Amino acid sequence: MKNIFLSIIFLMILTNLKAQKVYAWMDAGVKVGYGLTGMVNSNLFDDKLYEHHLTTGAGIGAKLGLYIGLYNGITVDFMLSNSKQKFDF
Repeated sequence: MKNIFLSIIFLMILTNLKAQKVYAWMDAGVKVGYGLTGMVNSNLFDDKLYEHHLTTGAGIGAKLGLYIGLYNGITVDFMLSNSKQKFDF
């Protein structure tokens, strides 16, 4: 009887330990972007001699995250991109 009682208590302790497990996981990824770019300069936009053109730009970056539990975490993002503007005058 004593062994059965101790076995039941041991199994209950193991069950509680599993229920209190903390999940920790990491997430890493690459980011890529492409789109239209343009710069705003009020002195050039007011001038009638300049004609503005939209140009394309691209960006690439990385993401690293550390999550504790299922929903809470900290992420760090890094992105390099280029932007340009073409003018005709």
